[in-house]
Amino acid sequence: NRMPKIRKKTSKRPTLRKQHSVQKKVKDHHRKIKKEAKKLGKLGLRPKKLSKSPGVPNLFPHKEEMLEALERKQNMTADMKSHLDALKSSQKKMPEGTLGEYAASVRAKVVNYEEEKKMGGLTEAEIKEATNLMVKSGEIDDPNMRQMAQSRKAYYRELKKVIEAADVVIQ
Repeated sequence: NRMPKIRKKTSKRPTLRKQHSVQKKVKDHHRKIKKEAKKLGKLGLRPKKLSKSPGVPNLFPHKEEMLEALERKQNMTADMKSHLDALKSSQKKMPEGTLGEYAASVRAKVVNYEEEKKMGGLTEAEIKEATNLMVKSGEIDDPNMRQMAQSRKAYYRELKKVIEAADVVIQ
């Protein structure tokens, strides 16, 4: 009733034999590259090295202005890149259709929401009936003017909120 011995798992650590063979191959590769470079050097075909720019000398007359201009240019390109990324991400979030249609639908939703919030969730029919009763009783003078002023105020209020929340404003 003895259980057979289970073999131990082999280690993932490479053997020394494998390590030495890899080192040998690397050494041979480097030797081959050096040999090729030596041959090319004798023929006069040296590999081109990238020349490092020495920078701007301290005695250069307008060194500070030149460095500031370079820095501004780099900052501008970084800013442009971030703006482009923001535009791309906002375009991905936008639904189908043109920008104008989308803006109009958003404005309409905002105005409806604001008016509904002001009226306490009443329907348009109930509001009209109440205004008619108020006009008949003489509590208010001209309901159309008042309603237009309210909706315009609500629109501007929401427009300000949207503009403040927006990253990019297109005029």
